Amino acid sequence: MRRSSFRKHEWGPFHNVQDDDDDKYAKMKSEGRRLLVGLFSSFILLTGFFNAVTKKSEGHSLAAKSIAEFHTEYETNNNMFTGFTEKCYMVDELDEDKPSKYQNFYASDDEDEDEDSSEEDTDDDWAQGPRYPDYSIGRPDPLHLGRCRHDYHEQYPPPKGYLEDIDFFFWRQGWIERDRCFLYCLTMLPKAEITTDLLVDAVRMGLPRVTRTLVNHHGLNPLAAPSKGTKFYPRSGLNAVQEAIRGGHAEVLSILTGNNHSLVIDPFGRTVKDYVSMRGSPIRPKHAQQFLGLDTTASQRTIRQNLKHRSLGWNSTKSKQADDRCDLEIVDSISSEVFFKDFYLPGRPFVLRNVVTEEELQTFSKARWSQTKYYHPDTEVRISAQGKPSLTGQRYCPVLRTIGDINEGRGFCPTKPGIPHFRSSDIPDDDHYKELFPLYDGDKFHPKGGWRTLGELFGDNYKDSKPDFYLFIGGDESGPSFHAHKDAFNILYVGLKQWRIVPPLYKGITAIHSNRAQHMLNKDAILRCTQGSGDMIYLPDQWGHLIVSSGFTIGTATIAAQPLDRMVPRDGELWTSRMWSREVS
Repeated sequence: MRRSSFRKHEWGPFHNVQDDDDDKYAKMKSEGRRLLVGLFSSFILLTGFFNAVTKKSEGHSLAAKSIAEFHTEYETNNNMFTGFTEKCYMVDELDEDKPSKYQNFYASDDEDEDEDSSEEDTDDDWAQGPRYPDYSIGRPDPLHLGRCRHDYHEQYPPPKGYLEDIDFFFWRQGWIERDRCFLYCLTMLPKAEITTDLLVDAVRMGLPRVTRTLVNHHGLNPLAAPSKGTKFYPRSGLNAVQEAIRGGHAEVLSILTGNNHSLVIDPFGRTVKDYVSMRGSPIRPKHAQQFLGLDTTASQRTIRQNLKHRSLGWNSTKSKQADDRCDLEIVDSISSEVFFKDFYLPGRPFVLRNVVTEEELQTFSKARWSQTKYYHPDTEVRISAQGKPSLTGQRYCPVLRTIGDINEGRGFCPTKPGIPHFRSSDIPDDDHYKELFPLYDGDKFHPKGGWRTLGELFGDNYKDSKPDFYLFIGGDESGPSFHAHKDAFNILYVGLKQWRIVPPLYKGITAIHSNRAQHMLNKDAILRCTQGSGDMIYLPDQWGHLIVSSGFTIGTATIAAQPLDRMVPRDGELWTSRMWSREVS
C-alpha cells in the first residue's frame, strides 16, 4: 500500500497570445497579473489567519492545496500532547494482502507472537500471547475511511501521565481534526467508492460531519448494512444506525435518523426509541435528551439486588459495605436468540444470575485450593495494581506475594504503599485447567460448568476459536483499573466485585488505581453494578470498565477471539429471519 504524493498548487501566469506592439493588450496583461497577485496575496493572508485561529503552525492549510491534487499529507501540533503529530493522507489503493491490526488480532495463527517472550511472561502477563498483542486494549488501528487515513495513536499518555490522568480515546483535544480530515478526503474519492462501508466506518469513529455528508449529500441509506462487515471492522449485519447506538454516539444517531424516533431499524420491527430506551443502553439518558429529545430516565432506574456473597473459607473482611445497586439488565437464563436480539444488536451489557452451580463453587474454596499444586495459598505470584502494567508504562511489583498474602490483606507492594494489588494471569495449559475445573477434568466448556453458557450461545464455535481464559485473584479494594477491549464474559466464584462501566464513546486507559479512577469517569455515562458469587457479566465490544473488589475475590474471564456475530450457529429462527439482510424495509 503506497501513500500518494502531494505538491503545492502551481499558480501560472496568463498565457494569452498578445501583440507586443499593442499597448492596450499589454496593459490588460499587466493589470491582470497584478490582480492575480493581489488575489493570491489576499488568499495567503486569509489562509494564514485561518491557520492561526486553528493553531495550524506547520504546513499549508488543506484549503490551500489543489483539490485535484489532494493526495495530501500534513502535520498538526494542536494536540495537547508534547510532540504528538497526526497525519491526514490518502493511499492509492486498499492493500488486500495486509489486513488491519484489528483483523490480525482475530487471526488464528501465531505469526504475531513475540519471539522474545518467555514462558514465564506468557503465564503471567494479562492478555499476553500471539492473538493478544499490546494493542488489544482498545480498538486497534481504527482510523480508516476507504482510502482515506488519519494516523491516530490507539493510546497516548495524557498530559499528567497515566498515574494522574486518563487517556480518553474519543476526547483528546483535536479529535475534531479527524472529522475534518475525512470530510475533505471524501471530496477526492470517486463516486464508486462512496459506499455503505464508509458510512458504517464513519459512524463507528463518531464523525458527525462526515456522517451528515454521506447521508445528505451522497444519499447513503443509514439502514443498509455491509453483509460481510467492512475491511477494517469485520463485524457484519449491523447498519449505521445500530452502530451509532452501540457506540453511544447520540449526536451521530440524530443525524442518521433525523430524530425520527419511530424509525424501524431492525428486522424485528424495533425502532430507535425501542433501542435507546432499553436498560443499560449505550445512549445514556442525558445524551438521549440532549440530542434526540427522548426522556429515557424511567427505563434506566437502578435495581436493588439480593446479592450472593460466598467467601468459601477465604477472608470475608471488607472495608466497606458493597453497593447492592445495578444499572444493567439482570437475567436468570439466556438463549442464543435472546442474546443476539436483545443484547448483541443494541450493544448492551447484562448480568446472568447463578450461572455456577454450588458444587462448582466449592471447588474454589480455600480448603480445596489447599490441596492443589498451582493454586495453593502458599504459592508465590506476581501482583500488580493494573491488569497488564506495561500498557501504561508501569511494572509488576518486584516482590512476590502468596495467594494467602492477598487473602489476608497483605497484597501490597513496597514501591506503591497503600495501593491494593492483585494477581491476574492467563490459564496457560491443561494442567492448570484441571486444577481449576476438577469436576470436568479441565473441560471449561463442560455442559454442567459455568462456562457452558458459551456453548449454549455459540455452539462449538466459541470453543473452536481457541479463546484465552484469565484468572483474577484480588484482595479487598483491588481490581483492574480503567481500560477497554473486545466482547468479554466474566464469572465470579468468591466474593463481590463492584463494576463501573461506560459506553465505547467514553472508553480510555489509565494506571490510576480503580478506587480513585471511578470518580474520574463521566457521571452522565457511567453504569454501576455489583457482581455476586456465581454470576456472569457480559461486556460488549469496547465498553470501558474498571473493577473494585469487595473483600477477597476469585474470578475467571474470557475475551472473544473473533467477532461474536461470526460464531452464532447458522440455523434456527435467528438466521431464517431477515436479521442479517443488507437493508431494513
